[in-house]
Amino acid sequence: MTISLEEKPLSILFQHIEEQSSYQIFSRPQETDSCLVTVEVTNAEPISLLENTLKRFGLAVHNYTNYIFIVKEKPFVTSLPEGFGEKTTEITEESEEVSVWLSAFNNRDQKATSENKVYEIGSPTTDIPNKVILTGTVTNFKNGEPVTGASIYIKELQTGAVTDPYGYYKIKLPGGRHELQIQGIGLEDTKRQVVLYANGKLDIELQEQVYALREVVISSEKSQNVRRTTLGMERLEISAIKNIPTAFGEIDIMRIVMSLPGVKSVGEASAGFNVRGGSTDQNLILFNEGTLYNPTYLFGFFSAINPDVVKDMELYKSSIPAQYGGRISSVLDINSREGNKKQFKGAVSLGVLTSRLTVEGPLFKDKTSFILGGRTTYSDWILKQLPEKAVIKTEPRDSMI
Repeated sequence: MTISLEEKPLSILFQHIEEQSSYQIFSRPQETDSCLVTVEVTNAEPISLLENTLKRFGLAVHNYTNYIFIVKEKPFVTSLPEGFGEKTTEITEESEEVSVWLSAFNNRDQKATSENKVYEIGSPTTDIPNKVILTGTVTNFKNGEPVTGASIYIKELQTGAVTDPYGYYKIKLPGGRHELQIQGIGLEDTKRQVVLYANGKLDIELQEQVYALREVVISSEKSQNVRRTTLGMERLEISAIKNIPTAFGEIDIMRIVMSLPGVKSVGEASAGFNVRGGSTDQNLILFNEGTLYNPTYLFGFFSAINPDVVKDMELYKSSIPAQYGGRISSVLDINSREGNKKQFKGAVSLGVLTSRLTVEGPLFKDKTSFILGGRTTYSDWILKQLPEKAVIKTEPRDSMI
């Protein structure tokens, strides 16, 4: 046969051989599509021509009757091993090679996915360009947001690209078939099969990666006091405060403080507390960095602080920091919540002696929020049951923070 080609794909060479002979040629596109050959022969024999041409690509030529198989780094077996299929068949190296071939040729029965689908960029032509530019965007499949810092890598070429803050990438590749490997932080790795005939665009969507974490067992917090540099400090979050048993449905911040080690009440019908032998006037109570001089109502029966707006509180019983100067016994620093910046929420609490209402929400979403809490007491009808007229005329007090 006579063939004259210059920098043409292998598929063109195969086409000329099939036209001038009785052979049929079979090959894997992913192994031959990117190979370009130059052939100038006259009266050549097909098998020898293919062997000499494909040797530099690491491709082997196998002939079986009128069929020619082009394979890469895999043995070619034309018959089953002796005794194959019997119940007592011993698995040999030759039978393993046969199973490899069977699985390879059955790949066409696999379910099509984005990873094994071949994307053609441009119109197929006999001339494949030396360089093409592939662009596109990488997005999150769940919400469509662009993925920043995702990598697109071509292993056989040792080249790649990284997406910018808008998820955009641009990469220059030789024409032909390539496998793109895509990776992103927190996203599942994937790949795409592309055949490049011209400049084009390929958008890629990545799935979120789900990690299976091992269980975490918390046995104690005994090392917390060792690692912490501040001594004699007790911290309570609102989640822990709400779990403490209450009387008549009223969460009292002052009563919760008195349940901590080293703190005790001054006595019945009193509004103060003592810390490690100190007196009431040696304690500093702060609410959002403002001094609170009277933290209770009605001789200590009701707290002046609405628990629904409290975020956390810290009680310093020793080693008081310098910014809290002026007290020698303790400092109780109470911080309020800033309000929900995402959505409007509210809470209502009805009790035997008091009721509370709290409303919070965004003024400007994700920027500014508000929180409003109010309390009232039913002490007026309780006081009316007392025989003393001076007590009956006492006006109840409401509080709002």
